Amino acid sequence: MLVVSVTVSDVLQLDILNSAKVIAGKNGLDREVLRINFTDCPINPLVDADLILSGDAFICSFYMNKDMEAKIYDAISFYIQMGSACCIALNEFLPQFPQSVIELADSRDFPIIHIDGTVPYGALIHDISELIISDQSELLLENKIFHLLSKELSDAEQRNIYRHLAPHVQSDYIVAHATFQGLSHRRLQMLKKDVAIQFKVPLFKYLEGAFFVLPCQGQREINNILQQMTPIFSYYAPEHSMGYSSVAAGVKQFSSAFRQALSADEIGGVLGKSPMGYDALSVYQLLLPLKNHQILRNFCSSILDPLIKQDLLETVSVYFECNGDVKRAAGKVGKHENTVRFRIGQAKNLLNLDDYEFIEKVSIALKARDIFGQQMGDD
Repeated sequence: MLVVSVTVSDVLQLDILNSAKVIAGKNGLDREVLRINFTDCPINPLVDADLILSGDAFICSFYMNKDMEAKIYDAISFYIQMGSACCIALNEFLPQFPQSVIELADSRDFPIIHIDGTVPYGALIHDISELIISDQSELLLENKIFHLLSKELSDAEQRNIYRHLAPHVQSDYIVAHATFQGLSHRRLQMLKKDVAIQFKVPLFKYLEGAFFVLPCQGQREINNILQQMTPIFSYYAPEHSMGYSSVAAGVKQFSSAFRQALSADEIGGVLGKSPMGYDALSVYQLLLPLKNHQILRNFCSSILDPLIKQDLLETVSVYFECNGDVKRAAGKVGKHENTVRFRIGQAKNLLNLDDYEFIEKVSIALKARDIFGQQMGDD
């Protein structure tokens, strides 16, 4: 099951905290925030321990303890001991924390955040709570997608997930998946709102990207919609990739369409092609399930390693990219046509392959290398 949550870093991206400063514990911004809590009374461990949960983000003015270093130290120490996420303190009454407290928080990676005294408590509690509730809703949907991708579900289970993820779909559809590099939680929420407004389509967060389901009547319509969505994705996440499934219909093809979209996005990202349709993957459809199998890596190495050692891989790769057109390949590698012919002949002899076997095996090996992200090496 997936485990995702709102972190202190996510909370800091709220508009209401745009002037906030992290004064200690900066290495703890990945702590998860499960609840917002508020206290302005001196800490009583015997009583307060029952009122505090791990993951609480505390708002505190420290008004009553502002001149008592030991009391402030004990409060922060208690928050840390109870597994709290962070402390949000008003700078109005405590403009500077004691150095001993800063050192404690830094040593335990416990964020202390200073906010301006004009920030209204009610609005802050509302905004953080809304973020947590939204995240919990996203988590439920993300776990549904996780099960859809990783398990063989019954028709009833698929139908239940279908109702949650595609209530707007009445006929044929495609599933698309986009991967967003470095997109913050806040900007993802803004992207989701924009897509919902402009296309009436919900985005469902999944890992570092999002799925969406598009009703469609044909390939032309798919292309038009995805082309219209691409500039919006580029605005929020300049580095993104997108893949989409074959046209599907009904509940029974739902999980398959999600898997196809994820595969198309993964291969499209490796090849630098976006959006990438699953139907365009050709032999990659067969190779992708073998990505984590040593047999494919061994095959790839048996073909490409000898070419790498003899400094032939670049020429061979370009030759295949040009579909065997020697003149085009020569122009790309900056060599004479006869040199390219000679080097291709060398490659065939080195691998002990006839023309047919050379095309078949080297083509598969090069595509396998694409799947591995070109980790097999290059010359």
